[in-house]
Amino acid sequence: WLAAKGYNSVWGVGRHILGSQIFDYWWDTSGFMCEHYADGDLVNETTPIGRGLAGDESLVVWGPDVPSTFLD
Repeated sequence: WLAAKGYNSVWGVGRHILGSQIFDYWWDTSGFMCEHYADGDLVNETTPIGRGLAGDESLVVWGPDVPSTFLD
């Protein structure tokens, strides 16, 4: 549906590590990147705090490889 409306696929479908969302990214018709996501983790004040390095390797549990220009 998005492709038929002139949007161009950037990346996805995949699952993020942080938050566990199912995602896909698209360029809209104005050149802005849009993320669609669903099924995120439920967190609250009792959720343990975690830390991890940021980078391509921390973006996705499964799905296609991160495009080389994604984090530019």
